Amino acid sequence: MATIRSIAEAANVSRGTVDKVLNDRPGVSTAVRERVRRIAEEMGYKPNLAGKALAFQKKDIRIGILVPSAADPLFLEVFDGIRRGIAEYANFGIQFEVIEMTQNTAQHQLVCIRSLQEKKISGLVISPFDDELVRKVLLEFRDLGIPVVTFNTDVSGIGRLCYVGQDSRRSGRVAADLMRKILPPGSTIVCITGPAVFKSLSDRLTGFRSLIKAECPDLSIAAVLHNENNSESAYQVTRDYLRSGKTADAFYMTSSGIDGMVRAIRQFGKPGTRVVCFDLIPSTRQLMLEGLIDFSILQEPEKQGYEPIKILVDLLFYNRKVTEKYQFTRIDIRTRENID
Repeated sequence: MATIRSIAEAANVSRGTVDKVLNDRPGVSTAVRERVRRIAEEMGYKPNLAGKALAFQKKDIRIGILVPSAADPLFLEVFDGIRRGIAEYANFGIQFEVIEMTQNTAQHQLVCIRSLQEKKISGLVISPFDDELVRKVLLEFRDLGIPVVTFNTDVSGIGRLCYVGQDSRRSGRVAADLMRKILPPGSTIVCITGPAVFKSLSDRLTGFRSLIKAECPDLSIAAVLHNENNSESAYQVTRDYLRSGKTADAFYMTSSGIDGMVRAIRQFGKPGTRVVCFDLIPSTRQLMLEGLIDFSILQEPEKQGYEPIKILVDLLFYNRKVTEKYQFTRIDIRTRENID
């Protein structure tokens, strides 16, 4: 079995040099680093995970994970990824502190962040709200040397390590491109989005509007409506709009609550109304099978739960820092014919 000593002999370097290379520490030239890594791989070197785990147990390493409510079906899939990550690293001596939010407010998120901080976490996984107080506390984490990885939604100015999730502006432009392919000239579109604290929803709207304005002069956005990211609120804002005597040829929804919106369109809208939305929760799947949704854009939620944990474990356990500031998930377009 390959050891640090045998690798050092094969590479004609000191054991200290090999240790630096295998633990990604500075002080080794690029050429030597590449040679040592190649030899270690050829010799089948495996790190002593048990020894590392014992060392980390002494350091009491904790990763905090803060997730929006699982009442949103999308985050049930995110939780699948979180559970996979925790199970994969269960024997590494790292503790995981998971908090599920019960309110979609910045104030509640701040309370949850402080709760994790009190547990002396060494790293944080979070879907942050677009709020100045949230930014301020996450900047404190940076100053304290606590790495932060964001997922699903991102905000600027927090010094985070990496973002894992969809490029929301680009996915909004993709949604607009789908609309122009299915709508005749002169069509009107109503956009429905969610609370402003979810920057990903705002970015989806921004991307959509930018492409419609720049490249679709024969389409118009009749209104932008706001709901509370749930079915009942989406139903009410759609119903109120249609009952006011206004019409729309299509609806674009950036947020949760698609079943509520479609229910209102069924009752008060006109037949053949086109719909583009996001994610493939059970209600969306059923509505697509019924032909009431044209396209849904998926974003790999399970990966959004798993990858941030892997990034922090790589940093805290292996001393490997992620090189990319963004790890964008796929923009996966689904129709009734490919939702299985």
